[in-house]
Formats: sequence, C-alpha cells, structure tokens
Amino acid sequence: MALVLAACGGGDSGTSEPVAATEDDTSEPESPGDEDGDADATDACDAITATQASEIYAELAQIEYEERLACIERRAEEEGQVIIYSSRDADMLEAWQADWSELYPNITMEYLSAQPEVLYERLIQEGRGDVATADVVQMGEELKLLGDDGHLATLHGATVPADFPDHAHGDWFMSFGPSPLLLTWNTDLVSADEAPQTWEDLLDPKWKGKVAIDTGATHFVKTLVGRWGEDEARDYLDKLVNDNDAIIRRGHTNITNMLMAGEFPVAAELYGHRTERMIHERGAPLDWIAPDPTPTGSGGFGIAATAPRPYAAALLAHYMTGPRGGQIWAEDGRLHMHPDVEPMFPRVAELIGDERLFAANPDQGHEELEIAQRLINEIIVPAYAGEDGELEEGGSDG
Repeated sequence: MALVLAACGGGDSGTSEPVAATEDDTSEPESPGDEDGDADATDACDAITATQASEIYAELAQIEYEERLACIERRAEEEGQVIIYSSRDADMLEAWQADWSELYPNITMEYLSAQPEVLYERLIQEGRGDVATADVVQMGEELKLLGDDGHLATLHGATVPADFPDHAHGDWFMSFGPSPLLLTWNTDLVSADEAPQTWEDLLDPKWKGKVAIDTGATHFVKTLVGRWGEDEARDYLDKLVNDNDAIIRRGHTNITNMLMAGEFPVAAELYGHRTERMIHERGAPLDWIAPDPTPTGSGGFGIAATAPRPYAAALLAHYMTGPRGGQIWAEDGRLHMHPDVEPMFPRVAELIGDERLFAANPDQGHEELEIAQRLINEIIVPAYAGEDGELEEGGSDG
C-alpha cells in the first residue's frame, strides 16, 4: 500500500515563520477595558504550560470561546505545521489543503492518505514509540478502537467551532455528519406504487432474485442487529439472501452504477449522497426511501493523543467542523453537522437528527460490529458468486 504524504505549496514543511503580534507604542488603546481584556486573554493563553494534547484542551476549555480561538491560532502559527492521517480520497484532502493554505499561509497542512487499517497500524506503532507524526486522525470504524485504547486525545469541547451541535462531538471524536444508506430502486423498472417501503418488504416473493446487496454490508447488518437483535437479524438475512436469492455484488459505487443501468430493479442499502448525485447530475432513474431503521455511516475524526502540534490540530479541527471546511465536505454531496453549511441535496439533509438513523456518530454501533461481521461471513459471503465488481476505496464511512 503506497502512502502519500502531501504538503501544500508555498514553503518548506514545518519551516514557516510564526506571525508575531505587532505593537505600536504611539497608538492609543481603544479603551482601558479593551486593553485589559486583550491582556487577560494573552495571559490566559500564555499560562498554558501543558504539553500533551488532552491537558492542553482541558485548560483551553476554561477560556472564553473567542479568546480560546485566538490562543489556538497564535500557538498554531508558532507550531507552523499540521499533519492529518486520513482514509478519505485525495480529492477531498487536496481541496481542504488548498483552501487551508489560503486561510493559514503560515501553517503548512500535510496529509497521509491510505486505507484505514494501514493508518490504524501506523498510529498504534507511533503510540508505542517515541516518534509521533500524526496530529489529526480521520477514518471509519477503526477510530472507535483508537479512542477506546487511549490513542486519541480527550477534547473537553475545546476543539469545535461556535454553534457546532453538542451531539456531534464527544470525549475523543468530532463528527462531520451521517451518511445514510437507503433502500433504492430504479424508477424505470419499479413504479412508485409497487416500490418497497420497509426492509421486510424485500422478503416478498415478487422481489426474488431482484434485490442487490453488497458483500460488505457492514452498516446494514449491524443496524439490523442493533435494532432487532442477533437472532432476528440472522433470520432476516437468511431469508433475503438464500430464500429470496438476493443479488450479491461488491462495492456500493458499483451497485449504484448497476442499478442505474437497470441490471436489477432494487438495491438494499446505497449511500444517499451518491444516489442523489446520480439523480441530479446524470438524470439517473433512481428513487429511495429511508426505512426504520436506516443504516448510517459516521464520518468523523479525532486528535492523536501524542499529537506533536496540538494547537495546529485544534485549529484544523475547528476548520473541518466549521462552515468553511464544512462547505468543501458538503460539496461532495455529504451531510455536515454545522448549521451554516448549505447541503447540496436537501432531501437527504432532512434526515439529520432523524430517529430512524442508527449509529450516526463514530462512538456508536460498535457493540454490534463483531456480530454483524460474523453474520456477513456466515450468510452473505458464501452466497457471493464472484461476479466482477470494485471494492470500495477510502474507508468505511462511504
């Protein structure tokens, strides 16, 4: 697996000069109150002597928001660099990188892009060793494992922007937004009246041999386990896959393309943002419904407990969860939790906060994950006939 460490243009990595605050001895302060307030804020920032990320964020959390952000920005410029390990595709990372370089020209942003299991192993090794590289960590299911094992910093609420919803961040994670997987059909082959409305509808004999499902339907199966229990989930999958001859294919993108082409009429769980993109940009004959429960991928990230640049990491966290970085995320059609980010596809955005969504944050749904993988290996994988298809890239958050 090739790992790509990419730095934004405009200077050597980590060598940017910090921007010093300027003083004008001849100017009059706006008011004694303003001068005292600035001094207090500077004193509060300078009083932070902790070096570990978790301890720094605990102290930052005690400072008022505007003063806290000013402190983070000043200290981040002194650090001069931030590195994110991410399982996202390069296009997203490059877009963030280019925008970041305009916003913070004195802080170089670099990224290491690889499959999540590769990044996970590398982070574990860094946590055990004396040399740490990663500041921010963005991936799928593995993020929870890193958080549980103490490899991610405790954030104390200090690393999110104003107006970011409380339910979208936790002790060790920040969430971009949910990625619902929806029951989808080809409207050229299925009328609105006959379209399935629930997961149970897919067991109707009229859909025998007509419903596609991914070999790696992890979110779907863990949702069934979480809401129905293991026994009921197993019984349902057995009926869908074996009794009703579900069409097993590899890769959600591959299945979306095949559904659009009319190779089968229904797909059990496709990412909503991809489906909507096909509808709006390519006029695809697709429609969907969000059954109860609705499987959900949870895009999120954390900060490495051993982050060598904890202030720059906090600043990048503010950027990615804030309106500016969030809008770049949303331009791919994905949902973002900041209220000032305009969604590309409002119909999918209406699902944010919906009770039908299961495991919408990175810290949820992991108790069901091991059971789900066992059921996939027991029922779905043996039914796969080996037809060509592309594996998903860029992690498990869709």
